[in-house]
Amino acid sequence: MNLLDKSIKILITIFVLFLPLTNRDLFSFGIDFLIPVRIVFLILLVCIAFKAIIFWKKCGLSVLKKYLKTQAKDRLLILLSILWLVRVVSFVNSKNISASLNLIAFYTSMIVLYVLLKYIFSKDAKFSFFLFKTYLLSIIFSVFYALVQILSNLLLGVTLPGLLVGGNYYRVPGPFYDANHLPAFLITGIPSFVARGFYHNALWKKIILYASALTCAIVLFLTFSRSGFIGFGVSIIVALFLIIRYRYWAKLLIPLALVGFLILIVFLSDRTSHSLVDRMFSVFNQAERSTAAHTILLQGEIDLYLKNPILGVGYGSFSEHFRDSYYGQEHLKIDPTRDIRLPPHSIWLEVLTETGTIGFIVYCAIMFTILRKLLGAINRALNKQWRIYFIALFASVVGILSSGFFYSYNLELFWFFLFYSYLLAANYHRFTSNSGDADLNESEYVNWTEVLIPVTVMIVSFLVIFGGLGSNALIEFDEGIYGLIAKNMSSTGDYLVATVRSNTPWFEKPPLYMWLTAPMIKLFGVDAFSVKFWSAMFSVSTVLATYFLAKLLTRSRYLGVLASLVLLTTFHFLRYSRMGMLDVTVTFFMTLSVLLLLLARRRAIFWLLAGLSLGLGFMTKDFVSLLILPVLGLILFSYRKDYVFRKSWLFLVGFALVSAPWHIYTYQRFGFDFLNSYVGYHIISRFSSDIEGKTGPLLVYVDVLKNSLRIWFPILGLSLIFFITRFLGLRKLGLKKLNDYLSRLGFNRSPDFKVLGILFVWALSILVPLSLSRTKLIWYIVPVYPVLAVIISIFFADLSGMIFSQARRFNLKMKTEQLKFVIYTIILLSLSIISFIYLYMKWNLVDGRDFNGDMVKLIYIKQQIEPSGKIPLAFVDVGEAVPRFYAEGTVEIWPPEMLRSLGLIERTRYLIAKRDFAYKVMSTYTEENPLRIEASLGDFILMKRQGPE
Repeated sequence: MNLLDKSIKILITIFVLFLPLTNRDLFSFGIDFLIPVRIVFLILLVCIAFKAIIFWKKCGLSVLKKYLKTQAKDRLLILLSILWLVRVVSFVNSKNISASLNLIAFYTSMIVLYVLLKYIFSKDAKFSFFLFKTYLLSIIFSVFYALVQILSNLLLGVTLPGLLVGGNYYRVPGPFYDANHLPAFLITGIPSFVARGFYHNALWKKIILYASALTCAIVLFLTFSRSGFIGFGVSIIVALFLIIRYRYWAKLLIPLALVGFLILIVFLSDRTSHSLVDRMFSVFNQAERSTAAHTILLQGEIDLYLKNPILGVGYGSFSEHFRDSYYGQEHLKIDPTRDIRLPPHSIWLEVLTETGTIGFIVYCAIMFTILRKLLGAINRALNKQWRIYFIALFASVVGILSSGFFYSYNLELFWFFLFYSYLLAANYHRFTSNSGDADLNESEYVNWTEVLIPVTVMIVSFLVIFGGLGSNALIEFDEGIYGLIAKNMSSTGDYLVATVRSNTPWFEKPPLYMWLTAPMIKLFGVDAFSVKFWSAMFSVSTVLATYFLAKLLTRSRYLGVLASLVLLTTFHFLRYSRMGMLDVTVTFFMTLSVLLLLLARRRAIFWLLAGLSLGLGFMTKDFVSLLILPVLGLILFSYRKDYVFRKSWLFLVGFALVSAPWHIYTYQRFGFDFLNSYVGYHIISRFSSDIEGKTGPLLVYVDVLKNSLRIWFPILGLSLIFFITRFLGLRKLGLKKLNDYLSRLGFNRSPDFKVLGILFVWALSILVPLSLSRTKLIWYIVPVYPVLAVIISIFFADLSGMIFSQARRFNLKMKTEQLKFVIYTIILLSLSIISFIYLYMKWNLVDGRDFNGDMVKLIYIKQQIEPSGKIPLAFVDVGEAVPRFYAEGTVEIWPPEMLRSLGLIERTRYLIAKRDFAYKVMSTYTEENPLRIEASLGDFILMKRQGPE
């Protein structure tokens, strides 16, 4: 390969990388159309011209003519050339020849791009594949910059160039000039990321590709582009339809999981002022300026076409013709931007309006040719991998053509993707073996039971935990403090140092939960839902992790469902799932670390993931997460003779990667002040002494378990008895007759000592240290509930075995598996009905009294009366965190004696105090020194003290 060929390859690679850099304000060099991708293409054209001259001199004119004759047989090239001719002829109607010439120059360069890509496909298949990987890489870079744009604004309050902030929506354009162009770019990549993830053997590569697809979809939503939403929805529907059409059921799972996650995002967005649902349905809302303007554009385009049906108004001349029309004048009333050239906002209507019926027919023929070639490649694919790749490309092409009904894309990336997809479909047979897969058209088998059970567990958990979440206000102290810290982080942009009051550092807990909560406050606003969200989300995840843990330990889906049912109906677990506290979150990471470590025998990456999980737990509630170390040590000990044990160092690496940086930074910044508070007071002192009077007897947590487990508590007692006897063995305890009797009943099957040991050590490693600690709080033992749920489920396994054993004696005309299924289903349904009915009856124990709800409503009333926040709001005899979290402006916290001496305070103030105390104090005030009631709700009163300013 000579230097010129290498240069052409490098330039085309750079061209692909630069495709998204179209923001004229950021990337042009003083001339709007002179953006990086076009500069590179101009240089590329010069190199191609040199190569053509060298080729002509070397091979002669006859070879060049032969090459041109070959190109003349290319149907797509012929159609592209005809469209070029129609567009040139349409200049006769143009009112802006300069704009028309600019556009035809662009379109001509795209025809050259097609010829160049075709040449590359014919000469270098490996490089053609590399180009598409480069294209996907450019999508990742664009998404990264888009995330930087949105996070800089959300977390730091910095608006980077290109980001549009206004109204109820952020418009995230990434490196594009127009926020509607980024989603079209992402649509071309999302299906391909998923398709490539199917066929990578390395788990980490699969995770990266699926995560890339999900991140692209989230960023697409953040563009709030209605055309993007439509195109993305169409591409998903087309891809799913074709996968179902070929019965590739296993390939459905990841796309459906991504769709489910995106539906959750849409649902959550509806709680905010940035509602994706409202944005989508605004298409039909003529009261919205954008919708009204687009409607007038549509009417104007149709009117211009009807007046010029053959050749249209001239390629590139839509804006001038539209401005001079009646609809153009109406459009100015809504969008008074006379000096800006208007695009047609539709690739289809652009062609119809500017080049008339002739141009529209040719354009449709081009798109039909591309789609037909892709469909042919799908039908004639030699193996599943290629078929899936072409399904992804076909879905993307249909997606951008659908979004093109509502927006126009005179961009290099639009034509590059169309040409690449077509050429790959036309040439892929040269890159593969002649023999196809024998199972190409065979239906893929999926054990839907394995899929639907955890999905059902997740949905039920989500409904129970998220139902009415945030209806109760935050409470003092933990919820209010964590919410206030997160609010301070989001307002100041300082995420490394937690603060409650001004600049005073707060060292009680690591900041992970507050880091997660801060952007939720930005999105959902300052309310209880924002603070409680992650606790609820991790609660759902804990229930799901408990299902998989029980299933893994017992090899039974039935016991997995039972364990998740027990956990979901455990009152204290459910109560703290719906509160913005740390205990459920750390419980999830502790449970997940055990689950991942049990999987480490299968793949080395699970060592790293288990360490990362424990590290995240440590960043949630520091040393509490380390209570799980004995059971992790037991699992590690069981691996000591396995080859995989050599990878155990990855566990420590994962833990250190997550937990070390913040602790090192904080220690370097604050030194022993940090250690004395973080370790000395909040760890050592809490264990060795009763802080704030929060203590209890040694066995206090037995009462806590009784009140929390409720109907499961007696069963836990029986479970522990059978658990201990199975672990030790009845024969060893001298109870041979009881052992034989239980065996005849179906109880006391051969114990799996490893499973029993893990569960036994797990439960004790949490309960024993917390019981020995002098400071005791009921939520401290939340991390023990998952393992207790698994223990209880094992008891029901024994019970089910006894029932099954007895039922077989009746000679029922059922197969063994059928009988087991019936018995297990009856037991599971019965327990579900009983536990959920009881939960419903006692729901007040889960979501009880709203202690601060009335006070929060009074805060909002004050903010409506005096929205500026200039007049201070004082709270009398209440905690500090909740008022400071909800209230805006100046907030003061007073002891009761301050209200009695209010007459000495001259400045005007609003006050909130408890009703009984407020009425007693008000009786001491006179007309000359008034204290007026503004509003009262429940136990609280909002008052105003009018003083001289």
